Amino acid sequence: MKKNLINIFSFVFLFSFLLVSILVLVVDVEMNFRTGTKVGLYTINQSFAKNYVKDSFDLISDMILSLSLGSAFVIFGLGLLQFIKNKSFKKVDKDIIVYGFVWILLIGLWFLFDHVLIFNYRPVLIKGGLEPSFPSTHVLVSTFSLYSACYFVKKESDKKYASVISYSICTIITIALCIFRVASNMHWLTDVIAGFLLGQTLHFLFMYYVTKKNTKKIGA
Repeated sequence: MKKNLINIFSFVFLFSFLLVSILVLVVDVEMNFRTGTKVGLYTINQSFAKNYVKDSFDLISDMILSLSLGSAFVIFGLGLLQFIKNKSFKKVDKDIIVYGFVWILLIGLWFLFDHVLIFNYRPVLIKGGLEPSFPSTHVLVSTFSLYSACYFVKKESDKKYASVISYSICTIITIALCIFRVASNMHWLTDVIAGFLLGQTLHFLFMYYVTKKNTKKIGA
C-alpha cells in the first residue's frame, strides 16, 4: 500500500474516532435506567440495547479476542526466536519491533479510557457493578491484532492471493465480533464503532512506520 494512501487512511480513522468520541460526550446524552448512568447518542444506542447479557455471544467474542491475542503471541514469538538465534536485538525483524511499540501504545490507550477518561459504562450492570465500555477493548485489540497480522502474512507469503484471503477473513471476523459485542449487551453500538476506528488508526500507524522503513531501504 502506498505511503500517501496510508497517511489518508490514518487521518480518516483518527478523525472519525475523535468525532464519535465528541458526539458521545455532547449529543443526545440521556440516563440509562438500567445502570443509573448517562450515555451519549442515547436514541441510537438504546435501539440496539437489550435488557440482559447474552452469555453465548459474550463467550464467542471472548474466543475471537483470544484468537487475536494468539496472532500477536505468534508474531512476538518469531521475534523472540530471532533474538535467541542471533543473540542480538539488531537482528530482530524491525517490523516486529515497531509492532511491539504500537502494542505499548495500545495498552496505554486502554488504560487511559478504562481508568482515566471514562466516557460511558456498559448497558447493564455486570455482577452488580459498573464497568467502563468506551471504546470496546475486544474490538480495539482484535482490529489492530488481526489486520496487522495480515501484513506479516503478506510479507512472509509468496502467494498473491494470501493477502486477499487473510484480509477478507480478518474483515469477516471483525464484523462478527462487533455484532456479538452489541448482541451480548456488553457494549453500546458507539463502543464497538469507536473500538474499530481506534484499532484501525493504530493499524495504519503501524503500516505507516513499516512502509516508511521499507521505502528508505529501497532508496538506500
